[in-house]
Amino acid sequence: MNKIVSIVVLLVALCAGGVWMWSQRSGYDYEAAFENLPAADSAADWPLADFAGKPREEAERVLGRPLGCEAALHSRRCRYAAGVEVVYIDDHADWITIGFPYGRYPLDAQALQRLGLPVQPPTEEDAHSLVWRELPGLQLIRLVGDENGALYARIQVSHG
Repeated sequence: MNKIVSIVVLLVALCAGGVWMWSQRSGYDYEAAFENLPAADSAADWPLADFAGKPREEAERVLGRPLGCEAALHSRRCRYAAGVEVVYIDDHADWITIGFPYGRYPLDAQALQRLGLPVQPPTEEDAHSLVWRELPGLQLIRLVGDENGALYARIQVSHG
């Protein structure tokens, strides 16, 4: 009987701990913040040179007012119209994600034109992504998609 009581007490304690941990979560879905951005009608309207690496005030002259922002320890993440998200580090546009309309653009190097960049072969390529490294002013561009085409581009700006 003592064994059964001990097991029940242990199960109740585990359930209570699980409920407490669940109640402590922030509610912010970081995966969804990047992967489920609303799709843009035309990513060509975002020449990266006009806002990548720029101070927030300058970037917002191109992107418009943010729809919402969240502060983090060393950054600020802002979402803009038409599927653009920018993470500002030291008040500069550092990580940029641009959503593409589902099925509209193929997953190929031509997508660089949508970002205002010249077309060139990727540095790396697999079935679901194309990667360009060390383009002028940019450390990385990763274009992600599936058999239906490009889904989003994630851009990391170079520093120094």
